[in-house]
Amino acid sequence: MLDDMRCRIIAQLVTLIDAGVRHVILSAFGCGAFRNPADNVAVIYREEIEKRATHFDVVAFAIFHAGYGPDNCTPFQRVFEGFNGGDGGRRNIDFNLIT
Repeated sequence: MLDDMRCRIIAQLVTLIDAGVRHVILSAFGCGAFRNPADNVAVIYREEIEKRATHFDVVAFAIFHAGYGPDNCTPFQRVFEGFNGGDGGRRNIDFNLIT
């Protein structure tokens, strides 16, 4: 299941790179209806973004938490805390957490 998730995240990032998109807005992809654990998905995103950090100027995560159901915001905050983009701090990782 998580191998499929990694493949989908890689495809998402490669598509953005191929299109020349340098400012991206992502979500807690697969954590809602598909019930993938947000902790695992956040780790996959971090690992795959680190590998491609030079292709992006800003990566923002817009994650909605309605106050019921799983909280996907906190795992993403925890996993990306202190993240400098993987290339010596030249890239920004911003979090847009919609509550």
